[in-house]
This record gives sequence, structure tokens and C-alpha cells, in this order.
Amino acid sequence: MNYWTQQSIEFAQGREDSLLSAYDSQDNTKLIETLLDAELFPLKDSYVPFLRYDRTAIVRNPKTVNRIAGTLYQMGPLFKRWIAEGVIGVPVLRKPEEFLCRDENCILNSSDGAMQKFAAEFLGFRRNKGVDFLAKFSGKYIAGEAKFLTDFGGIKERCTNT
Repeated sequence: MNYWTQQSIEFAQGREDSLLSAYDSQDNTKLIETLLDAELFPLKDSYVPFLRYDRTAIVRNPKTVNRIAGTLYQMGPLFKRWIAEGVIGVPVLRKPEEFLCRDENCILNSSDGAMQKFAAEFLGFRRNKGVDFLAKFSGKYIAGEAKFLTDFGGIKERCTNT
């Protein structure tokens, strides 16, 4: 089995629930402890190797743990800002009705609620998961979810053309 596939499976089997629980409850210590178990930490920070080497340092350095966790919590909005910069090379639209009416390739970068509502109403998306990315390429809609580099899974449902 491919090494990275094995890593993903192991992460999914045990650490994902722990990671999501720590993230949702804003438990900084548990979040950092869980992410330190992954081979790839989702951000570069000079203290990460030290915390991996000496796990007891997590308790002794709460300010450092809180600083690193704070950076992790801000990573979600960074994806939307990156999309808004137009790096994909197609128009980035803010209004769902404009996105729906466009025939050419484009991206919808609106509020979380507006994107979730659009995906439900026009694409039949019925999950409680958030939609971080909506695009239209060659007449097909694409829905996506921003994930930690070390996170497993994502949106697996296929949206149909409308």
C-alpha cells in the first residue's frame, strides 16, 4: 500500500475525531497534541519540532501553544482570501445570482451561508458540511471544502449540472 494512503487511513481511523473535537471546542492543547502526531504539521513554526521532541513542553509553554493554535484557527479564512485574489485566473463573483447566470468559467466567493444555500438549492447538496469553494468550469459545478494538509476526507458527493 502507498505510504501516504496508509498515513491517511491511520489518521482517519483515530486522529480525525480527536482533531475535530479539539478544533470545535477550541481546546488548544489537545489540538496541538493531536496535530503533533501527524507527520506533516499544517504550518511552519520553529517550536513545532521542540514540542514534538518534548511533549511535556506543551504544558510548560501555554502562550506558545495558544499562539500556534490561534494561527491554525485563522487558516480557514485564508483560503477565501486566496481565492478572492483571483489566483485561479477566472472571474471571482460575490453574488450567487450572478454566478448562476454566468455561462463562462467563474468562482463564487460569498458568505458561508450564501454558498451553502446555493449548493443546496441549485446543486442538491444536502450535507451539514460547509462549502468553502464553488466554481463553474465547462458548464459543470464544482463544490469543495478547505482542509488541513493533514486532514483526511472532504466533500465526496458529486454535484450535478443544472
